[in-house]
Order: sequence, then structure tokens, then C-alpha cells
Amino acid sequence: MKKLITLLFLGLFGISSLFSQELPKKFEIPKKYENYHKGFLLPCYNFYLGEQLVHNHRYDIDNDGIVDVSELYHVMGFNERGQTMITEYPFFYGFDINNNQNFELDEILYDKAMDGLNGNEVWLNEYKISERTI
Repeated sequence: MKKLITLLFLGLFGISSLFSQELPKKFEIPKKYENYHKGFLLPCYNFYLGEQLVHNHRYDIDNDGIVDVSELYHVMGFNERGQTMITEYPFFYGFDINNNQNFELDEILYDKAMDGLNGNEVWLNEYKISERTI
């Protein structure tokens, strides 16, 4: 699995401290990714990010079998059929801009408001995240 899942969302930053920070400046994503939802949706799955259960959507926009975009959603619970119930919009968007099959901090958008890609997201590397031991 991509280092995105392992490094990006792990407790390195402390989830609560990340969510409480003020947002720096607005973002811009490369044109290649503007309509990424039209790409092929790869299998989705749940995993724990610290103590929070999250849901991952991954998209292959080139149809080459490689993840180009990844979204993380908060899991709200499960319905009576066992299906995952998630928030309407993700809180993290990852764009593999340099095509190295890893999502670096300058390729991940944080959407504090979880209201879709509308300009109020910030690149994760622009956060001043305090150091924390693992």
C-alpha cells in the first residue's frame, strides 16, 4: 500500500492537533486532476488512522492500474447490511502529482470544513505541525 496511508495519516502529526489548526492559504490543483472522479474507482477499504476509523477512495485517472488520487473520509458507522457509512466529503485528498506512487505532504490537501474541493483546502505541507514522538 502506498506510503500515503502509512506516513501521511499516522500519528506523526497528532490528529487532534492537525484538526485544530488555522488554515493557511488557498490551494490550486493541477488541471490533470480537476475531474478525477471520472477516473476508475479502485477498491475501497477502511483502516484505522490512530484511533479513528477512516474510509479510503482511490482513483486511477490514467487507467494504468496505479493510484493517482486518494480520498480519506471519516467513518460514521455501519448500516444494517454492514455497509460503511461515511461523511459526505473527505477530509484528505491526495494527488500523486510527481507520479512516484507516493503521496508527499505537498501532494495532500486537508479540508477542515469537509465541504468538497471548493478553494478552502490547504496543502498539508503548509501546516506548522509541532513535532511529536511516535
